[in-house]
Amino acid sequence: MRKYHQHFCIGQSVQGLRLDFHCFDVQDIPPLAKREDIPPLDVLFLGAFHGDEPESAELCFRLLHDLHHDATLGEGLRLGVVPIVNPDGLLLKTRKNQRNVDLNRNFETQNWEASSPEEPYHGGVLPFSEPESRCIAQLVNQTAPKLILSYHTPYRLINYDGPLPQTEELATRYAHACDYPAEASIGYPTPGSFGNWAGVERGIPVLTVELPEGERMNDLWAVHRGAIEVVLARL
Repeated sequence: MRKYHQHFCIGQSVQGLRLDFHCFDVQDIPPLAKREDIPPLDVLFLGAFHGDEPESAELCFRLLHDLHHDATLGEGLRLGVVPIVNPDGLLLKTRKNQRNVDLNRNFETQNWEASSPEEPYHGGVLPFSEPESRCIAQLVNQTAPKLILSYHTPYRLINYDGPLPQTEELATRYAHACDYPAEASIGYPTPGSFGNWAGVERGIPVLTVELPEGERMNDLWAVHRGAIEVVLARL
């Protein structure tokens, strides 16, 4: 099967930087021109929710490279990739965005909590106060992916949220392929997190892949490409 790729901007950060979206295997739809044209996805990949976790973005760019050059990766599936959710934070090398908000605490969930801007996990003055989190939420609502893989650092584990037993099975398969533990809890509260919003409250399997710090990206990608192939084969 020939693999098609389309790429365009789906929104902007606080600072006006692009949030780029890549879509693969879209031969049966017209050219994408705007968000409303994006079709349903099988899998959505997200990187760099936090700007001080550059490995997550780099791994997504490795994924894009291989999707471009290997027709067998993701064959028969429609895949979407947003390699950088928080471009302002990545530029500034900070966890939060330009307005000092942790985007992974800014989603409108039942457990969202108000907090002081000085707190390390400050989730904004209100849920969805930030354009980046609104953009990702709109993308998920429109495309209804069957699985979401969100990349972070530094804990070297697979955290999962979503309907059981499907989500746990996918997390276990991914974790076994890369020799990481799979955990239903990250070990501390995450009010307003993307996993709570998409996985717990919307019933979409979400695997939050926590990469270790300090490992060579070539080695990381070799391991995670294999894990990605394992879970894609289950869809």
